[in-house]
Amino acid sequence: DAEVLTGAVKEVRMEAWRNIAGRPFPAVADKEARKDVERALMAAVGWLEGDEAGEYWELSELEPDVESELETEDLMLCKPKKNTLHVASGAARDWPDQRGVFFSEDKGCVLWCNGLDHATIVVLERGWQAGAALQRFLRLYRALEAGLRRQGMRFSVDKGLGFLGTSPERLGLAFRASVTVALPTAKKDTAPLKKVCEREALRLERKKRSDEEQQAEGGEGEDEE
Repeated sequence: DAEVLTGAVKEVRMEAWRNIAGRPFPAVADKEARKDVERALMAAVGWLEGDEAGEYWELSELEPDVESELETEDLMLCKPKKNTLHVASGAARDWPDQRGVFFSEDKGCVLWCNGLDHATIVVLERGWQAGAALQRFLRLYRALEAGLRRQGMRFSVDKGLGFLGTSPERLGLAFRASVTVALPTAKKDTAPLKKVCEREALRLERKKRSDEEQQAEGGEGEDEE
């Protein structure tokens, strides 16, 4: 029911994880390699236009109030926690050097630089706007691809495995679409909802997202996703 969805859906989020071909992945990259990736991504986002245009911030220079706002909206590239893939793989070395966050003016387009992968691309639309989210994601993604091509670069992809990344579970599309909905009555008895999700091959989660490692393990939301 469209009316029910309109009231229940809080946001639609689309994410993709990408690495630049020919550059060491974050797990094995040194400072110079990470800086090379950061320069390339800074140039690519610098060419964005229209609603996708925005500002890039190095994590080490991010203003506290901006950082707090991004964390509240679940758009911050947070410091990795211990005992996570991010730390165990070596991708968190020298944190936060050569890491950064780009976001558009309305914070609907976001890019994290040198997290678990070279680039985490995020598009967020408030409310039940799945079509709008997809269209905006495609505009952002294609513009980033064009920005890399201008520098003689491209995203790393294998004909057999698909897009390559640090986490094996992301091989292939390395893309996720999620919907956060408010289901106050379902919290009392989640069994029916779980049954529907199993039938439709959907993943249901309740935890609150806090950093990229949690997202790498499947993402989290303050309500049901």
